[in-house]
Amino acid sequence: MQSSDVLIFSYEFPPDDGGVARYSHGLAKGLSNLGKKVIVLAPGYREMDKDLRDNFVILRIPNTGLFFLNHLISFLFFIRILYRYKITSVIATEIAAERVAVIARLFIPFRFIAVFHGYEILVSVQSPGFWGGLKKAVFYFIVRRAYCVVGVSRYVKSLLVRASVPKKKISIISGGVDTERFSSPGDPDGLRKRLNLNGKRIILTLARLDSVKGHCMVIKALKRAIKEVPELMYIIAGKGTGRGEIERFVQKNGLSDYVLFLGFIPEEDLVSLYKMCDLFVMPSQRAGKGVEGFGLAFLEANMCGKPVIGGRHGGVVDAIIDRETGFLVNPHNEKELSDRILELLNNSRFSSHLGEQGRKRCIEFFDWKNVAARFLDCIEKSDFS
Repeated sequence: MQSSDVLIFSYEFPPDDGGVARYSHGLAKGLSNLGKKVIVLAPGYREMDKDLRDNFVILRIPNTGLFFLNHLISFLFFIRILYRYKITSVIATEIAAERVAVIARLFIPFRFIAVFHGYEILVSVQSPGFWGGLKKAVFYFIVRRAYCVVGVSRYVKSLLVRASVPKKKISIISGGVDTERFSSPGDPDGLRKRLNLNGKRIILTLARLDSVKGHCMVIKALKRAIKEVPELMYIIAGKGTGRGEIERFVQKNGLSDYVLFLGFIPEEDLVSLYKMCDLFVMPSQRAGKGVEGFGLAFLEANMCGKPVIGGRHGGVVDAIIDRETGFLVNPHNEKELSDRILELLNNSRFSSHLGEQGRKRCIEFFDWKNVAARFLDCIEKSDFS
């Protein structure tokens, strides 16, 4: 039998490319780099890990496509791994994993840290009807049984406090960035050539395609900005259910020649994509119960030396320092957004300064090893009482 210090449990993990998946992977890597023995439990198949060369073990849960059966299988896998690897500390990075872990916690003692990103809090406490009541009950059961409740930003902490989670139980631990990986040169010129973008000025949004991320607001701002910078191109990277709506909005505004959809971005192209752009833009906004809990992509772009523009909303105010690492804008004001885009495109010295300031901040505060150390503080302060 092996022994392990930490189990990271998540239903969102690479090759998924969302923010929670990147958070889960970065945390595992950070803890491993600190010398911890790390096990990751996530859905999928072994073949998915062929491109992940990390110093931790990934165990995959087969996906049946059936909600309740998936949770039962996850529960059985989880219990088995706790015993096999003598796990004493579990970090669940999203709500589905937290539901399974908290049930197991009824039978087996372990240190349980629950991570919240914002949207799941609102869904849990504001959903109506029987299922809404059940979600609320499970949410409160999770936060009561967790030794530490982590919010990824001050905004998420405020949501937890409003949901009556005791302040003393909450720690703010934002996501981080792989400073070594994003310091690599990549091949931006090669990617630009492959995409036939030579001679273009490029603004980039890399995110899940839905209404929270503000793609349509960037398209509105683009319509104004191309009058001054006609060689401007807006790159939309990522996948999501909102792609059709965004494509229709592009066509409606007659901007098909100025917008390029890239879809899923392979890991090997990620650094090149950030370094190819002139600036990164994601004016996140509240959409129903959807919120931006933090925004790891802002850190990744900054780490590549690029200035960033984000919506003055949710946890984005922790990810961007206004006029130091980028701009915070009203996510509903297209003129302000287009003005900030043009300010950066027309002032290369200021643009480079913001990008470099952002890079220095990432190295100092957001390296995944530093983030992982904060989790270890939470673990060390917890006990089994």
